[in-house]
Amino acid sequence: MSALLLNDRLLLDRLLGGGSAALRALSRRRSVFTSGLWYYRLCHAVRSETITGALSGPFAAAPSALKAKAAVALLELPDDVGLVSLRVLGPLMADLVERHRLNALSLEALAAGLHLDAAIAIARGSENPTLIDAAKVEGVAVHIIATG
Repeated sequence: MSALLLNDRLLLDRLLGGGSAALRALSRRRSVFTSGLWYYRLCHAVRSETITGALSGPFAAAPSALKAKAAVALLELPDDVGLVSLRVLGPLMADLVERHRLNALSLEALAAGLHLDAAIAIARGSENPTLIDAAKVEGVAVHIIATG
């Protein structure tokens, strides 16, 4: 496996300075990606003044310089974080939904994992058992990683 697909919480950790040692070790020598919906959720959490939660809380608690850097990185996703178009993933998602009862967010993550031959990295506390089970059936590795 040469790629790693980060969920929104781990992407935030990476943008705020690299994340935990486990995330840095897992992403070493791998291409890093996220899904479109995970990217959207992170952008929304960071940009919204009315949301307080698992994504916006760690962002708000970060030092001002890191928040500014991360906010810029969100507006222009860094070149070292890939994003696969739904133009590519849509047909695969349509096939996967016939085999797995997943919502659009999980379908996109699973399709991206398959398309990229990537492991999916999910922040501890954000586990989705239905996605994890479907990934296992499809032969996609899933790593649960503590946040930094």
